[in-house]
Amino acid sequence: MTSLPKFKPVGRLFHQEHVKRSPINRLNMAANVDSAILAAVGLDPQNTKQAPHGGSGFSSTSKLSGVKDGKEVNYFVKTGTGKDAEVMFAGEHESLNAIHTTVPNFCPRSHGHGELHQSPGKFFLATDFLDLRASGPAGSGLSLAQKLARLHTTPAPVPEGSDRPMFGFPVPTCCGSTRQDNSWRESWADFYADNRIRAIGRQCVKSNGKDGEFEKAVEAIASKVVPRLIGDDTVKGIKPVVIHGDLWSGNHGTGIIAGQGGTEEVVFDASAVYGHSEYELGDMRMFGGFGSSFWREYEKLVPKAEPKEEFEDRVALYELTSNLSSPTAPTAAPTATTATTTIMNGHFAAVGDAPTAQQYEHGIQVVDEDKQYNTNLNEYLAETHVSTAGFNYHLISVFGSQSTGKSTLLNNLFGTQFSVMSESERRQTTKGIWMSKNKKDSTADSVKLAENILVMDVEGTDGRERGEDQDFERKSALFALATSEVLIVNIWEHQVGLYQGANMGLLKTVFEVNLQLFLKDKQSTPRSLLFFVIRDHIGTTPLANLRNTLVQDLTKIWSSISKPQGLEASKIEDYFDFAFAALPHKILQPDKFVTEVDNLAKRFTTGHVSTKDQEFEGGVFLSEYHRRIPADGFSIYAEGIWDQIANNKDLDLPTQQELLAQFRCDEIAREVLTSFDAAIAPLEEQQADAARAGKPTVLPDLGSTGSGSREKTCKAFEIQASRYHKGVYKRKHVELEEKIDARLKTLYHGQLTAAHKTGVAAFTDAVTNAVKSGQRAGGQYEFAEIVEKQKRKASEIFKKEAQSLAIEGVPWTNFNSQHALFGKELDEVGARLRKEEMRRLATRVERWVRSRLGDAVGLEFNKLGSGRGGSGAPEDGEKPASEKDLWDRIWNVFVSIVNEAQDRFKDRAKNLEAAEEEAQIGLWRLRRKSWVALREKIEEEVMEGNILLKLRENFEDKFRYDESGVPRIWRPSDDIEGIYTRARESTLVLIPLLSRFRLSETYGPPDLPAFIGTHPPGVEPNDEEDLAPIGGVDEEEGKSLEEEMTVLSESKRQDLVIRFKKTADGVYVEAKRSALGGITQIPLYFYVILLVLGWNEIWIVLRNPVLFILLCLFAGGTYVAYNLSLLGPMMQMANAASNQAADIGKQKLREFLENNDTARAALSMPARKDTGVSLDTLDSQGKRRAQQDDEDEDDI
Repeated sequence: MTSLPKFKPVGRLFHQEHVKRSPINRLNMAANVDSAILAAVGLDPQNTKQAPHGGSGFSSTSKLSGVKDGKEVNYFVKTGTGKDAEVMFAGEHESLNAIHTTVPNFCPRSHGHGELHQSPGKFFLATDFLDLRASGPAGSGLSLAQKLARLHTTPAPVPEGSDRPMFGFPVPTCCGSTRQDNSWRESWADFYADNRIRAIGRQCVKSNGKDGEFEKAVEAIASKVVPRLIGDDTVKGIKPVVIHGDLWSGNHGTGIIAGQGGTEEVVFDASAVYGHSEYELGDMRMFGGFGSSFWREYEKLVPKAEPKEEFEDRVALYELTSNLSSPTAPTAAPTATTATTTIMNGHFAAVGDAPTAQQYEHGIQVVDEDKQYNTNLNEYLAETHVSTAGFNYHLISVFGSQSTGKSTLLNNLFGTQFSVMSESERRQTTKGIWMSKNKKDSTADSVKLAENILVMDVEGTDGRERGEDQDFERKSALFALATSEVLIVNIWEHQVGLYQGANMGLLKTVFEVNLQLFLKDKQSTPRSLLFFVIRDHIGTTPLANLRNTLVQDLTKIWSSISKPQGLEASKIEDYFDFAFAALPHKILQPDKFVTEVDNLAKRFTTGHVSTKDQEFEGGVFLSEYHRRIPADGFSIYAEGIWDQIANNKDLDLPTQQELLAQFRCDEIAREVLTSFDAAIAPLEEQQADAARAGKPTVLPDLGSTGSGSREKTCKAFEIQASRYHKGVYKRKHVELEEKIDARLKTLYHGQLTAAHKTGVAAFTDAVTNAVKSGQRAGGQYEFAEIVEKQKRKASEIFKKEAQSLAIEGVPWTNFNSQHALFGKELDEVGARLRKEEMRRLATRVERWVRSRLGDAVGLEFNKLGSGRGGSGAPEDGEKPASEKDLWDRIWNVFVSIVNEAQDRFKDRAKNLEAAEEEAQIGLWRLRRKSWVALREKIEEEVMEGNILLKLRENFEDKFRYDESGVPRIWRPSDDIEGIYTRARESTLVLIPLLSRFRLSETYGPPDLPAFIGTHPPGVEPNDEEDLAPIGGVDEEEGKSLEEEMTVLSESKRQDLVIRFKKTADGVYVEAKRSALGGITQIPLYFYVILLVLGWNEIWIVLRNPVLFILLCLFAGGTYVAYNLSLLGPMMQMANAASNQAADIGKQKLREFLENNDTARAALSMPARKDTGVSLDTLDSQGKRRAQQDDEDEDDI
């Protein structure tokens, strides 16, 4: 819901200083100052002066100058009549002082208000004088946003009779002419619903009549929308603060408050209330005039209330108060009692709220007889299709004495229907100033006139109705001269040569005042045509003679007027052209009159002046006569001109043209920005939603949409606004471009940020996926080529997007810096990915080293128990090679594996284009971690359980097998003790061998520091958190190389010896028992009992051939085995086979129970776990190793 802005042509002139005044102003300066005003400001009437100053739509304004404490002081005074003025001034007095108390240098202070002593029923308001034209040193230095933020964040005072701040205001206020009830409320939602929405709705119904639909809509907003958007349950903790109440660009400026120092950002014409700070933003957003920089600064200082996503809805709700109060608020259809249309001269004079074409048939009264301007002129121009003509229109005014046939002349010339005088009454007919469009150009008349001629019929001079009051005559004549291209002076032939009859006296005053126009507009001196139409010409005096007389009279008048400085030597011909025509008597010569009128009408076409004799060629409409005001802005321009004339102010056409241009350009800018906003706002919202979601999105075709909308908007503005004041148009065009560019810049930068982030993410993903694909394909890929390819691809995409956003001739759309920044980040990401790849490479190599070392070292330790080949314990001589050079073999295997790993690492690092320094660091880390892996594997092998098992295997290999590798069957005659002693001592010798990592040749540790090497420059082991310290290599570790090579500590060695001896003793006891068990004798009577009791079974076997043969075979086999001493081993093998069968059976049963949930449930066993613990996942301490990344499983 929007409404037309409240245009106040002189709203910024309320306080402005005027240096030079016209004669009319000087004649109307107040001589006496009312004592009530003097008492309010404390001035002495003897040295106090009061002069008209500025203007207001609701009151008279003046500047009060006097002396106080020896210093000149100035005050600003408003006066008005009636109860409305009393309420308005009381509200403004309290409003200004409430703002001034909170932010002292933000507005003028009010000194008093009340009823005038000398003029009962008339009221005044006296404030500090605010000079908006003054310039000087900066005051507080606070910006408008900072001052407004301070106003909107300072808590409101506690009203009298209450214990906490309330919403409302101590007195009623007026916003424009709308009276506002500010009675106190505890809830802001209740205040806004009752004191604003419902109250204004009631005023609309009272003024315009009942409208059921409108009243329902107002009540729905007050009872449903208001609680939903600003209720206490929606917006938490709304605190009352001071609100200006009517803040728009017309009530804000930069100036000096009298007596308060330097130049400040100031506001005035306040209609304050203690309310929600966002209420202020309704008018500010609606009427505009505050730049984007202001809004950015203000929103930083005063954050949006929660919920922030409903902020725009709340501001739209607050705009309703202005919408309902504005002229565009809904109204009921006019009735006999409510219609605002009045009748004048038998025609419609002042058109009401909904004018129609029929009402405009006879034209429109521009200014009524009471000097009130008709604001519906623009509607008339639109209805008559003139407002779209641009500069293609012409304005003619008629000037002359009352009842001289002016309206008749215009009706015959242009086909208009102005009211004419009744011949029988001889009274005033035309009142005020009327306007009508030429109607002959749209008919079948033979006379073809220029297009879009607007004709103004001005009230006649020297009428008995006004008598000696010539004020309206002067003002209407000045208005006609200031706005018209051609001024028709309608006189009778017998009036030529007369002073009053020919209106020479009035023309003198008009010329004198009109010179102010030329003084202020020296660069483009406006010219006009004075077209004298001499009526009732009988031909006795030639027209040339009449012309000479009139020119001489005009020249004489020009010479006698008081000319401003700089124009003393000017001539009337410098500013006016003259044309003359004569018409016969309308009553006595009707046919000839019609013919001459048609001939005269032909002159109202476009023409030029001959350079030879300065005579017109063609028509009378010359380009230099045109005021260069586009038709759609003429109504506002004319209103401003009339306002200055009616209020006796200096008539400053250039300023009015600039004010008009400023207003129209702002209005056009808002109109064209609507289409721009329709195209851009959805994109802004889409981008904002993506940013809030943390997922930046690149909007498709943003560049073409943005540049196309920008070009379309600027072109539309240029077409409509370029017809106005060039300086203002250029400035506003720049402002429009800045507004558009500000939004596009934010949108484009957001687009590039999204493109930047998505580009970097896409680059990272592409490189990572390409690396993984290479790994799956066999591990061969060129990382540097992948990075360069993807970087080039990402850079091209970003550059393409940036180029699509470029706008020719707009410097900020050169996104080279953003492209360079994007390339820089790609380099950084590429370097990071390369480092990550280097780390992954190092991890893979380390895992490969661990795997190879695990197999190789484990194999070497396994030889401790199986390397003798069953040769038994040697009687004498050296230990076998599998035991003597264990550490030599492990060291050689270790060096070989690490060297191979280093070669692989260097090859892959070269493919990654790693720097030599970086590669050396990686190799250094690899050697350190490889040694740590070796130590961990050795520690795993020499864990108590593992090493004890290997020692037992070594012992049993020597104890249970003979020199030929044949298992021993122990007999009582064997030297079990000797064999046991030799095997035990041979095995115990291994413990010192395993306790330290020593090479057999040097009987010392390997040169580990030389193997690992010194740390590369710039790298310290302490800086590498994942590197374990190494004794003998890291000096700060405090651990020697000898200590680093210690595998088993002394305590562990002693414990291992004891545990091994116990294990060996157990094996010895078992062997001793076996030998003793073999010599046990069976008693002889056992055989007798066996024979007696088993005779039947024996006889059955002997009689059965099959059983007998089997018995013979079994007995023979047993005999052979006994003689070969194989019975013992056979029994052991049978026992082992049965044990193995039992183990297999148990394992199968266990697997069945683990994999069959039904079986587990039947046995009430707990649910099975998905994963178990594998031995190869344990470290040397029996703890689970740290889980590696999936990538680390890849082969190098």
